[in-house]
Amino acid sequence: MKLAEFFGLMQRVKAAPMRLSAEDQVIVNLMQSYFAEMYAIERDDEGQSHLSESDESMLKRLEASIQRQKEVHSRYWCNTSLFYEPRSTTTDPEHDWKRVTNCKVLRNGDENGPLFLFLFAYMNIHVNEPRLHCYGLRTVEGKPMIEHQYH
Repeated sequence: MKLAEFFGLMQRVKAAPMRLSAEDQVIVNLMQSYFAEMYAIERDDEGQSHLSESDESMLKRLEASIQRQKEVHSRYWCNTSLFYEPRSTTTDPEHDWKRVTNCKVLRNGDENGPLFLFLFAYMNIHVNEPRLHCYGLRTVEGKPMIEHQYH
């Protein structure tokens, strides 16, 4: 195989759609939905920062944004620890699905207590390189829910 053919083959492999089992696709769909809801809030925050805004007005806006994040969080997370609860906003969105690459779903294979790891790279736009992220999920009443987040 010539070098040009090899690079062409590698490009096709990279561009190929991710092939996941039906169980893995459920995890990816859940994470994609979570990211979409959180990203919508982050985008709203991005467009609402005003230099002329009073401190009181800004505080009320930020508190409302954090409350919206907590509502989304409560629907997707089973871990009620305050450690994972949203407490701040950001000017650099952390849930932009377009920046997610190299998704992998790992599972323990235990039918009675299935656990999953959702691993992915998230592009850091400030240094133009991906950063590895991982969410731990478990099944609660037959439905996968996020339990931990690792960076």
